[in-house]
Amino acid sequence: MKELMKKYLTKDEDVKWVSYEEVWPEAWTWDKLRFKPLIREEISNDWNHLRLIRAELDPGESHRLHHHPQPAFYYILKGKAKLVLGDEETEAGPGTVMYIPSHVKHEITNIGKELLSFLGCETPHSPTDFVWDMKEMRNIKRSSYKRSKNE
Repeated sequence: MKELMKKYLTKDEDVKWVSYEEVWPEAWTWDKLRFKPLIREEISNDWNHLRLIRAELDPGESHRLHHHPQPAFYYILKGKAKLVLGDEETEAGPGTVMYIPSHVKHEITNIGKELLSFLGCETPHSPTDFVWDMKEMRNIKRSSYKRSKNE
């Protein structure tokens, strides 16, 4: 493989799944998000260090209410979701994109009977920028986050 392709081409099957159980055990009790970093920030530096992740939630699970200073978006690939943005919520399915402005609380929940699969695009944020808005999660130490080798 040529040098540019070796550096910039990523195949989904070559990327390991990461979960909060591995990188942020304190959050795992409440948030069961699994994700694959398909484009990592260190290879997208001419694109404001964007990263693209593929994420999954099992039925009934959520990526809990949180906010951060960087904008982001979710694109639903498969399944049925409840999306929360600020004080509003809606149901959504494949082909739906939700833009998430800076500092706006947001959550995604799998309300279907099958796996929810979606893409997330964001500029990376450190755990110190990440704020859990769910009462039970507010005391989770952001310093306890351990970056995965895959991120």
